[in-house]
Amino acid sequence: MKYFFRILLTAVLAVATVFGVYYYFNGKLPINPLGETTSGFVTTVSKAPASELYASRTELARLKKQKITLYKSGKTIILRHDKKEFPFENWTSMLNAQEAPKIYCSDFDGDSVKEIIIRCEAGTEESTKEKVYDLYVLNPVDKEESDFNVLLISQETWHSVLDKSIVEELTQLKSNKKFLQFAMATKRTDINYNADSGLLLSAPSVAFARALQGETGSYLEINNWTMTKGIFTVDGDDINAEVEVLVYYKDVNYSQRLGKVRFGLDITEKNSFTIAKKSMYFAPDKAYRIADPRTQAQGNWEFKRNNSFSPKEPKQIQWMKYAFDLDSTLMEDTQDLGSVETDIKYIKSLVLRKNTLVITAADGCAFKADAVKSGDYSVTINRGGDNEYEISYSAKLNDNSTELTILFDKAYEESEVSSIDISYGSK
Repeated sequence: MKYFFRILLTAVLAVATVFGVYYYFNGKLPINPLGETTSGFVTTVSKAPASELYASRTELARLKKQKITLYKSGKTIILRHDKKEFPFENWTSMLNAQEAPKIYCSDFDGDSVKEIIIRCEAGTEESTKEKVYDLYVLNPVDKEESDFNVLLISQETWHSVLDKSIVEELTQLKSNKKFLQFAMATKRTDINYNADSGLLLSAPSVAFARALQGETGSYLEINNWTMTKGIFTVDGDDINAEVEVLVYYKDVNYSQRLGKVRFGLDITEKNSFTIAKKSMYFAPDKAYRIADPRTQAQGNWEFKRNNSFSPKEPKQIQWMKYAFDLDSTLMEDTQDLGSVETDIKYIKSLVLRKNTLVITAADGCAFKADAVKSGDYSVTINRGGDNEYEISYSAKLNDNSTELTILFDKAYEESEVSSIDISYGSK
């Protein structure tokens, strides 16, 4: 049954944002799904025909072309295939839930006998409140279709499959708590960290994401994390899987939906499946994308923008919104910012370097310190791109509040920055 489990997973719905940091394993990880499901095989010997025994019935689903109809009669599920009927006991009571079951029928494993898959609603995932599904896979015992082996595949199956195959570790840098790092490796591979910084030194797969901030702008400290339900889809001949990562922090009562672990599955000839070679990666949610802290700009660079507008009277700078594209051929330019609606018009200049943004107030003007104290500032680079990152880490004002310095989370090469969006304070 070479392709049996491959196609059965088509029954699970998934909504995927196909973006991530691709980093691949060098081999395959053996998984035996039959030993992982908490429900396992339920072998049902049918007693066809069942028409007279279950005359009172409610139709649940139908595949007209394949002449398959699913009924419910009391606690019994009845499958009618062509002229034969098969009763099944002890199936989920949610088969008659608000969302109707869905039936799939095909020769999934290439043995010239068609298998039937029934997907039914199984409740909601507690943390995400999204619907989850159970799969009943009906595999004919023989070509005459005299009875079926029934395999229940539940959401718990995917948790145990993933956890028993690989090691997953989510850690926070000691040197910079903005950075979360998600590492994955086979059970036989070590994951090593720098003892001082906490930065990952080696792992077959690693990706980074941004931690949440508290009310003062400081980054929260991880308490624990978990992975929620597994969802599988099929794209052509490829089976793709997703498992969402949730992070919980100390001193707060909410969680962060950090992103998703994604991987492909291959089917073996022994009816088990393996994680497809070069397929596993962690995809952070778009809101939490962050640059790789292991790469740091070595050389220095600088861009300065001067403001030709001169305020006629002293102003307090409390709300700035300003965005512009960088021209790599320019080291300095001058713009008239007088027509900009925000308080950026009251600056004298801004200087962008590999690891800082320094904004100097115009003569007679000064920055209001509230935004620095509350962490209400941000610097975002490369807007709209896959490498769009919020890069600010901390901020400070000089003694007379005429110069604002925003320190970045790492040192960036000039070639890594195509645009810049500055936000400071609230209107």
